[in-house]
Amino acid sequence: MKAAIYYLKRVAAWVWQGCHLLSGPLLALGAPLVAAWLWPTEFGFRSVGFLLQVLGVWIVWVGIRGTRKQFDVPGSWAQTKAWMSSFPRIRGRVILASGSAIVSLSGMSARAHVWSGVPEGATVEQRLEAVEKNVRRVRDDLSAHQKEADDRVRAQDEVMKRERAEREAADKEIHEKIKETETGGLKLNAAGVWWLLSGTVCSTFPEEIAHMLRGA
Repeated sequence: MKAAIYYLKRVAAWVWQGCHLLSGPLLALGAPLVAAWLWPTEFGFRSVGFLLQVLGVWIVWVGIRGTRKQFDVPGSWAQTKAWMSSFPRIRGRVILASGSAIVSLSGMSARAHVWSGVPEGATVEQRLEAVEKNVRRVRDDLSAHQKEADDRVRAQDEVMKRERAEREAADKEIHEKIKETETGGLKLNAAGVWWLLSGTVCSTFPEEIAHMLRGA
């Protein structure tokens, strides 16, 4: 049952894709045929031609509107308002700009170092104990510095990986937008060409088409 439903969905998607591909020529040829069957007069063909031309212009407008939305380009009315509001004034406005600077000290740390000294006249055991303490402190300090350096390198690597992923995603999005802009409107443009061509023929030669059909 699930396989049958899945197959029907695939068939429906295939039919829908075919409707998109064939909507231009089907409507361009079907509308005049319907007019010839229902209203075979000069006015009927002229009306059908006018409607097809309007549909063709509308398809062009839909393509322009889709491209404008993809790239966030404002519409004609918004551009007109922006142009009107930018009219030069007699007395220009004085714009005061203020800035602020923020100094951030990041990645810097202060560390206090302790060194064990020995008093004058200390014994050999005391001197050896002080040397051992200092060696341990040097080793601990080196380990702490190494850990901080590793943490900074790891954090920098994560930042670079994240920036690389964001840049790749942005490049892919731009590529998809360009591809959609260049090829996505081809179906609409093809349908518009069919409708404009059929509408122009019906509007230009309505009397001849009507006479030809009457004679037939």
